[in-house]
Amino acid sequence: MQRKRYYTNTLEIIAAQLLTRYFPPQLTQAAPLDVYDFAENFLKLRVDFLNISPDKSILGLTSFNDGLISSWDEQRQCSQLVSIKKGTVVIDNSIVSEQYPGRERFTVAHECSHQILHQYRYKNGTDATNTVLQCSQRSIEKLSSCEVRDVDWWLEWEANRLAAELLMPRRAVSKLFYSACG
Repeated sequence: MQRKRYYTNTLEIIAAQLLTRYFPPQLTQAAPLDVYDFAENFLKLRVDFLNISPDKSILGLTSFNDGLISSWDEQRQCSQLVSIKKGTVVIDNSIVSEQYPGRERFTVAHECSHQILHQYRYKNGTDATNTVLQCSQRSIEKLSSCEVRDVDWWLEWEANRLAAELLMPRRAVSKLFYSACG
C-alpha cells in the first residue's frame, strides 16, 4: 500500500482550516502564532523539554503512543530512558533560548504538524521503542540538499511545509507584503 502524500496546495488548505478553527484573524493579519497555546489548548498535546541527544542534533520529537525515549543526562554524561505519553511533543533544551526564538517556534509547529499529518503511521503501536518520530536538525533544515526522497524525507518535508503555513499563512503574508509595497 502506497502512503498518501500531501502536496503544497493541500497543506495550505489544512493550515487554513486549522487556523479558521483556532484563531481566524491569523489568516489575514500577520501576527505571531502562539505555538504553545496552539499545541496545548487547541491540539490538546503536551509540550515538554529535555536534552534529547548529546550532540544536540535532535531538535524535537513527537510521541504517537505511550512508550520510552532516550534522554541525555548532562550531569552523568549518559543516556537514560524516560517514559513518554501519547500526544507529547518534546523540544530540545538547546533551542529554548532568546538566541533561537524562530527555531524554537518552528520546531514546535513542525512537531505539531507531525501530530496532525502522520498519526496514522503509528496508530495502535504496541512496541514501546517505536512510539516517536525524531526530527534532527539535518532533517528539518537540509531537505533540499537530500538526494534520496524516501518516506522519511516526505514526512519531514510535509511537516516543514505545514509548519510554515501555520506560522506564515499565505493570505496574511501576501496582505502584509502588498501593504508594504503600496
